[in-house]
Amino acid sequence: MGLLSLVFGGVESILSEVTNQFNVVQEMATNPLKLIVQTVMGGEWVGDGADAFVKELENLAIPGTGQLGDTINTFGKNIGSSVNIIKEPDDAVSSLINSTIGEVFDFF
Repeated sequence: MGLLSLVFGGVESILSEVTNQFNVVQEMATNPLKLIVQTVMGGEWVGDGADAFVKELENLAIPGTGQLGDTINTFGKNIGSSVNIIKEPDDAVSSLINSTIGEVFDFF
């Protein structure tokens, strides 16, 4: 276990919560938008304004939610990669301290 293991656990916990919260937001945003599209297309509202509204939802709002999800997923992957990049040398230093230096100075 590296010297920064507590920090890594905290980062992973935060990333997990960000992902969970995004899933809730996406569900709360995307599903209602799709329901509105279905309602309008079902004849609740007709005409050029209705068609334009549906087009805006289908071409901008709903895909925008997906793009936000992609951005959050990329952010999470990048943070995870960063943690792994930092974790490797941290583990190596910890191992060095526990084995070589610890044996020589007998303080670990």
